[in-house]
Amino acid sequence: MLTGTCLCRKVRFEIRGELGSIVYCHCESCRKAQGTAFVANAPVAEEDFVLTSGAELIAKYESSPGKYRCFCCNCGSPVYSCRASIPGTVRVRLGTLDSDPGLRPVLHSWVGEKAPWFEITDGLTQFRTGDPESLIAAPGGEQQASERPTASLGWGQFAERAPELAAAGRRLLRLDHHPLAFLATVAGEGRPRVAAVCPILAGVELYISVGAHTPKLHDLRERAAFVLHALLGMNDEEFQVAGHVVEVRDAMERSTVHRAIRFPVYNPADPVFTLRIDRCHWAVWDKPAERPTRRASWRA
Repeated sequence: MLTGTCLCRKVRFEIRGELGSIVYCHCESCRKAQGTAFVANAPVAEEDFVLTSGAELIAKYESSPGKYRCFCCNCGSPVYSCRASIPGTVRVRLGTLDSDPGLRPVLHSWVGEKAPWFEITDGLTQFRTGDPESLIAAPGGEQQASERPTASLGWGQFAERAPELAAAGRRLLRLDHHPLAFLATVAGEGRPRVAAVCPILAGVELYISVGAHTPKLHDLRERAAFVLHALLGMNDEEFQVAGHVVEVRDAMERSTVHRAIRFPVYNPADPVFTLRIDRCHWAVWDKPAERPTRRASWRA
């Protein structure tokens, strides 16, 4: 469990769940709110972020419509932020943590608004804005197909862009109970291959664990493409997301995923992939054999 405090130590909190991906944000609002060149933050489920003291000292400022920056009104320390469009999630300012979270930053966002006197030299992926279409720099060197940066989004970013679709997916994929879905991969000569999987929601990201030496592992490492289809709900309600996978090689992140697994039997040595989403489809048939009465699609 992680703990954190503000500068005056009157606001204290505990993080009783998993952190999502750490991101450096260079947007003008974050720079002015922090008084620094950028801010390092990470999402966490609201239910796992617990103020243990000083809750009455937390003040909120709406820096943009629906975006609230929460800080200690005694010392001014930024502590976390939240968005009305992403209920159930807060973004913690990592400078308030008391210890090493065990994760490392994965990218820079809003580089188009970065401080002109600051130079980025770490080689992490960079985005001009918060939009994944604004990719302007990626890590150098040879990359496997499953590691190539694209415009796809992680589950947390997808939920931010399409909260209603993500809520439907979370329900139909049964992410909070006993997850089960069908995974379609691309086999040799472009043929589809379908297998049952148990998606894993760790923090705000979605993962799958794939058995070693299985055909779908070969497909994912060779082609990286996937379609994840939930089991049908009431009125033949269907949900699917598609995109590409990125294999998780970091030991800390793998450990985080393993702690979030809800199914009883798994091999800790099996490869783990995070799902990057570039499109989603949802539909409901109130009357069988007719056109869907409600449907929605989304693309990154």
